[in-house]
Amino acid sequence: MIEALSVYLLAGGESSRMGLDKGLIELHGKPIIGYIIDAVKQLTNDITIITSNDNYKQFKWPIIEDIYKNMGPASGIDTALHDAKNEWVFITSCDMPFIDAMSIKHLVTLSKHYDITLVKNKHQIEPMFACYKKSCKDKWRSMLLQNNYKLSDFINQFDTNFVNADEFLGVNPRLFLNINTPLDLQKANAWMNK
Repeated sequence: MIEALSVYLLAGGESSRMGLDKGLIELHGKPIIGYIIDAVKQLTNDITIITSNDNYKQFKWPIIEDIYKNMGPASGIDTALHDAKNEWVFITSCDMPFIDAMSIKHLVTLSKHYDITLVKNKHQIEPMFACYKKSCKDKWRSMLLQNNYKLSDFINQFDTNFVNADEFLGVNPRLFLNINTPLDLQKANAWMNK
C-alpha cells in the first residue's frame, strides 16, 4: 500500500465512438473498469469513481460527480484534486484495462518533487495516467474557469515531470492502450485470449 495516495477513476458519459459508457463495456467477461480497480486497490483503499452514471455503484466504491459539468477531463481532474484527502492524487480514465499496480507505484515514486508527473512518448503526453499533487487544486480551478479545457495548456503551467514512456512500456507494452472503438475492444479481447 502507498500512504498519502488517493485514486480517482474518470468515468465520463457515453462514448460517441463506442455508443455506450466505456468503463462498463465487458472485456473478456468483466467490465473494463473492473481491471483498473483490481490494479489500484493493490495500492490504496482510497478509490473514488467520478461519474454521473449510477451503474457504477455496483463496484462498491464511492462515486462523485464533476463539480463543473461538460468541461471534459480537465473538470474531472479539478473535481479529484478538490475532493482528495491525500497529498498525492493518481488519476486515470475508465478505458485503460491494461494498467498495473507496479507501473502506478513507479509513477508515484517519481512524483515526489513535482506538482504533476506523467508519461510522455514521442508524440503525446498521457494526462490520464498521471500523479497530481493536491496543492495544484487552486491554480487548476482558476485555469478551468477561464474556459480553457486543453490539458496540455494546464500541465505546462505546473512543475511537471515528463517521464519517458519507455520506462513503462518495456515492462508493460499495452499499458496506455485504451478502448475507444469496437476494433480496440476486439483487439483487447484477442490479447486476453492469448
